[in-house]
Amino acid sequence: MQRIAASGRQGGVARVQATVGGKRVVPRKRRAAASAAAVAALSTPDRKPSSSTPREKRGLLDDDPLACHFSAWFTVDVPLEELDLSLTLPAGQAFRWRSCAQGVRWYGVLGRQALQLERVDADCLRCRYAPMDTPSAIVRAQLHDFLRWHPDAPRLTALYRQWSAADTHFGQVAPYLAGARVLRHDPVECLFSFICSSNNNIKRISGMVTYLARRYGQPVIPARTAEDNHDVRTSYYTFPSVETLAQQATVDDLRQHGFGYRAEFVVQAARALQARGGTAYLLALRDESDRREVHRQLTALPGVGRKVASCVALLSLDCADDIPVDTHVWQIAVRSFAHAWHGKTLTEKRYDAIGDAFRERFGPYAGWAHNVLFAAELADYQQRLPEGMRVARRVPEAARRRTSPGKKERAVLESSV
Repeated sequence: MQRIAASGRQGGVARVQATVGGKRVVPRKRRAAASAAAVAALSTPDRKPSSSTPREKRGLLDDDPLACHFSAWFTVDVPLEELDLSLTLPAGQAFRWRSCAQGVRWYGVLGRQALQLERVDADCLRCRYAPMDTPSAIVRAQLHDFLRWHPDAPRLTALYRQWSAADTHFGQVAPYLAGARVLRHDPVECLFSFICSSNNNIKRISGMVTYLARRYGQPVIPARTAEDNHDVRTSYYTFPSVETLAQQATVDDLRQHGFGYRAEFVVQAARALQARGGTAYLLALRDESDRREVHRQLTALPGVGRKVASCVALLSLDCADDIPVDTHVWQIAVRSFAHAWHGKTLTEKRYDAIGDAFRERFGPYAGWAHNVLFAAELADYQQRLPEGMRVARRVPEAARRRTSPGKKERAVLESSV
């Protein structure tokens, strides 16, 4: 495999830790959920928000029409620099979380629970859930697992320092993008979300994933009116099971609702996945120590190419060093360390080389570092960076035209093995 990042310090880059023969250097076993004792250590009863925070931003002026269905609030002690909800939830890894109240409160579904999350202050979040008859210990454990926030979880503050020392560009953007955390997603929803991501944008992906949930999932809280289905505060649906998608989803229905050619991939992948064991099959891949084997298993499914496999592996299968390569990451590579690739196309070897370069620079959590740099490329977060940095980071228009993936590159990104 071609290596393009030298060991030692060179051009502002320090080698952190490399992978060997495609094998991941960190143990793959991760706890399925935090223990009750560990969760209790990180969760505390609801406390009074800081008086310096406006009441409307603290969620204390609660006009939620379904508030009566939700539990009391409980607090999760996670600092802003470890988890910024506005930088994590809408940045292309979670597609069914919505916000209102100026992005302070977030609405989503985790398993069979409707959740509301909001930041109380710089030190903690608070959460409530429905239906409220679920034991709170179960919800807390699920939430901590989803947030990857338990006593032995990686701390972004330490990782940011390590990555900033390893890469000049990371060190420049890091102060403005603190708290961009990689979450631990349900592998079924993650897989079908990224099957929908092919040649797509975040808004349209969100619409497709939301349609799958509303059409084939189950309501967590029954909607009172048709309008409720279009209100982020009242629309909560589980994501459908593999079996439901395999047996009920049709290509015609999905095409009629804007899925295009992805409709066939969704239906075919659901049936193929059901034949392999469904959810249990995907969950078992979390215990696979070889990242290449995880990719081989995923790309055997219809509609899953290299980029989709990398996204699913990183975000739901504990492959913390996996590097999804899309247009943004290709441009980062060309701009930062592969200047000779200007005007070139993305080949299989170059895809591998980009991943190797990230792993050489950023170590066993290279995929998490990639997540920060990816967010820095998105228009929604450009405003967080100083104006001069935004201008300096942009590739000239002519170069963007040359380096954006064309037909050959898309074949690499989307091909199934």
